[in-house]
Amino acid sequence: MLVPPRDLSVTALSEAVHAAFGIELGSLQYLPLGFGSHHWADGKRWFLSVDPSSPELRSALSLAVRARRLGFPVAPRLSLQGQPLAQIDERFSVAVYPYVEGTAGRFSDTFNDDTATLIVGHLAQLHGLETVRTRMAPFARLPPPEELRVPDEGPFGGMVNVLIDSHVSALRAAYEQLRAVEADHCVSTHGEPHPGNWITSRFGLRLVDWDTAGMAPPERDIWLVACRTGLDAVGMYEELTGRPLDHQLLRHYEVAWLYSDVVADVRDLSQAVVPDADTEWQLRSLREVLAALASA
Repeated sequence: MLVPPRDLSVTALSEAVHAAFGIELGSLQYLPLGFGSHHWADGKRWFLSVDPSSPELRSALSLAVRARRLGFPVAPRLSLQGQPLAQIDERFSVAVYPYVEGTAGRFSDTFNDDTATLIVGHLAQLHGLETVRTRMAPFARLPPPEELRVPDEGPFGGMVNVLIDSHVSALRAAYEQLRAVEADHCVSTHGEPHPGNWITSRFGLRLVDWDTAGMAPPERDIWLVACRTGLDAVGMYEELTGRPLDHQLLRHYEVAWLYSDVVADVRDLSQAVVPDADTEWQLRSLREVLAALASA
């Protein structure tokens, strides 16, 4: 997020980290990075990520810890109780990461051929970490369009609800398409391996932001690489793993990404109290994503 949460003090954050991890933090600097999480850095020692607490986040970061042995994942430090997260207060929890020096891309960047080849190999390793054969509906938890509402009395209710209403046909089509999808091969996935989450460090490529990691079909990761390179990332992955990918499922994940962005923007705008840099970005994102869904 671009601005820190109004209801969390740096003192409370520092005290929670000391109590849970035994780490004495120095001067914390807020980092306006990405959307969804709040980030601080303690010089070049520690990188802190703060999110609303949830069982899903704890499960995702636990997967990152298990994947650490592959070398390229940047996983959170475990607390004194052996947990990847520590509670700060009733709302927020914090994860502590080693600070990784290097250069990250942006979401809209493309991968050069060498990087794309390396990333496909890394993802094949990750997907081999844990595999489950089970019938699942990967998009079953997406809310239907009628639930995508912002309270009318809030600062963005009228504006957002009009936007949603004007694109309800596209939202309904996407929702109906996605909820009918089933898969039977699940692996350990990162969920967001786009250029913005790969850091080029002196130790090689490192993958950050494991907040949505989980068991899912491999197509969940591969579509985000395939659309960012001129190489045949799908064919490369199939050759490495010996497993054919479902091209229709790759497309479903692209649609699901757009739909999930709408859900996230509506959720965040529902909770907003006053306009700020974050809400300005969320409104712009909502307009762009709804337009993309309508033309998908």
